Amino acid sequence: MDKLASDLKALSSRVTGVETRVDTMGADLKDLARKHSELSSTVTSCLEKVDDTQKSYAEALRGTKAATSNFASRVAALSDKVARLEGDRRVTEDLRGILTKASASHVVVAAVNARCSPEVGFPARLGP
Repeated sequence: MDKLASDLKALSSRVTGVETRVDTMGADLKDLARKHSELSSTVTSCLEKVDDTQKSYAEALRGTKAATSNFASRVAALSDKVARLEGDRRVTEDLRGILTKASASHVVVAAVNARCSPEVGFPARLGP
């Protein structure tokens, strides 16, 4: 009987140790569940921020595309103006050449008129 009492006492001690470990494990599991919940909340918050950031970037990209398109249109318009001005410059150069030739012709006419007289056989003067 002493043996049985001793065995029961040892078994009771073991059961108490197991109960203590089970209680500790239960507390650890509750702590893990709490940490999991916090982590899950943090991950959800991060995912929402990523989604918001992606939306902001998409919106900014649309704005950048519109600005780029607008800039390209303005560059094309300026290019057209430059082409017109280039054409105007060529016309101006052509007119300058014509005026230079006309001026040279006027000088020649003036020189001829200065040397011409009715006595030399030229009855009239050239030009105005």
